[in-house]
Amino acid sequence: DAGVTRIRSFDRDIHIADLIVSLPYPWPGWYAVQAAGNRLAAAGAAATHLSARILLPEQADSTPTDESLKAELLHACSTFFIKPTHIETILLPQLNSPLLLVTALGEQMPAQEREEAEEAAGDQIVLIGPHGLETAALLAARHAGPLARAYDSSFVGRCRDFVRFPGLSALRLLALCRAQEGVSHVVLVGEDGVLGAAHKLAEKLACASIIHEGALTPEPEAKLICDHFGLDPMHAPSEGNVLVVVGNEVADTFVQTMLAMKIPAVIIGELKDGGSHLLDKDAYSVRLPAPNRKPLLKLLQ
Repeated sequence: DAGVTRIRSFDRDIHIADLIVSLPYPWPGWYAVQAAGNRLAAAGAAATHLSARILLPEQADSTPTDESLKAELLHACSTFFIKPTHIETILLPQLNSPLLLVTALGEQMPAQEREEAEEAAGDQIVLIGPHGLETAALLAARHAGPLARAYDSSFVGRCRDFVRFPGLSALRLLALCRAQEGVSHVVLVGEDGVLGAAHKLAEKLACASIIHEGALTPEPEAKLICDHFGLDPMHAPSEGNVLVVVGNEVADTFVQTMLAMKIPAVIIGELKDGGSHLLDKDAYSVRLPAPNRKPLLKLLQ
């Protein structure tokens, strides 16, 4: 259940973290932190100083005390020669399972290298444990403000209660990925794809998941995708190789660039600048209007 994802920001009281670890209880905290240490070591983190934040349910009778959490965390981290320089606990009413947020401080790195490292990897988050999907959805919902939904541990079966963003939802993407059995990579473009936290569902169904978020400049972004997947812009890729899901915040020019490069694109929702009628004529795209409630499997056959 461990994976890497990108989320731009959290609630104002929660800073960007390098690791998010679900802490199941009764408290086998050693195993959770051991997994975090393994992931951190595998990533080749140069920083030796970490800031740890423990997020606790606001009302959790069976949750261990702050002191026991800190003691267990320090003991486990010492095995990996990691010394958290700052540990604090935060109570959140939305949680029903403790979470550990770890941020690499890199105090022993030169200032320039530290800045470059933070810029390159400061918003990479590792989700570990059975609650990884709920964590992604919860944090995304909190970031979305008025669209936030109550936390629910049965996320996989009830993600429609979490994700109510126009144009794209986790359930729709789930059906989409199931329909496209030959898809080897899923690329989510635009704010709909990122804030919906649907990329974690895609990652469980496809071989890889790459997230490109925010407003895009068409040509460089399309070239980046081509370079990453080894695609030749002058030739169509093998059928089902790469699936590009574009939300309704992406400009038509970007979609047209993708299609000109013969990259299969699935368009969900209305496009920002209009002119989406051009997409219906291209064999490499399937347009799914947001109001359309027909099963995706039927639409994609």
